[in-house]
Amino acid sequence: ENSPVAAVARSLEGTAPYSATISVKQHRPLIQVQSDLTPMTVRLPAPLNKAAGQPLPVRFEMQPLASNNAVDEIVLQVGNIVSARYEQRNTGNGVEVLRGGIGVRQPVPQPQEGVQANLALDQLDVDAWRHAFAAPAPDKSASQIAAEHGANAANASNNHSAYLPSHLNARAQTLRILGRDFNAVRIDATRDGANWQSTIDSREIAGSARW
Repeated sequence: ENSPVAAVARSLEGTAPYSATISVKQHRPLIQVQSDLTPMTVRLPAPLNKAAGQPLPVRFEMQPLASNNAVDEIVLQVGNIVSARYEQRNTGNGVEVLRGGIGVRQPVPQPQEGVQANLALDQLDVDAWRHAFAAPAPDKSASQIAAEHGANAANASNNHSAYLPSHLNARAQTLRILGRDFNAVRIDATRDGANWQSTIDSREIAGSARW
C-alpha cells in the first residue's frame, strides 16, 4: 500500500509495549494510545531514525473538540521531535480533515484551513523521505494489483493524503533534494495533490522548484 501509514509500518523492526484506553465523552468516543518504541528500530530518515534501545515515546489521543462536539480533535506526540494536531469530522461518507498542524522541533502551527507543517532541522534529506514514502515494488502484476485494489486503494490514498501538509515552512542547515546538497536553507512550499511547488533560499542558490 502506498500511504504514510504503510510507509511508517514498513520502517519499523521489532515489537514494543503499548496501552490503549477507549471511553465516552459527550456521547462520543475518546481514544488514548501510548507506547514506548525503545525496543524497536526505526528506519526512517532523520530526525525519526533510531536504533533499538534509544527511547522514543509515542502518544495518540482523539476526543471531541471542547468547542464543537461534532468535530474530533487528534493529537500526536512523537518524543520531543514531532507534534501534530488535527480537527476532523465524520461526514457519513468518510472523514473530512478540517485543518491541522505539524511541528518538527517547532511549535504546532494552527492554520485556519489546510495542514501547515513547520520544520527546523540540522539535516533534511527530501530525496530520502520521498524514497521512504514511495510504494514498494509489487510482487504481482499491475493488472492483478489494479483488479484487487481498484477504487479502494485510490480512496485510501486520498484519505491519508488529507493528513499530509498542504503548506510547508522548513529551515535546515543542510538540505538534499534532487541529488543536490544546499546549506543554510529556507523553504516555503505548497502541495497540489502529489505535486509540490516551492521557493528555496540557500547559500548556494535562490529560486523555485517543482517535484
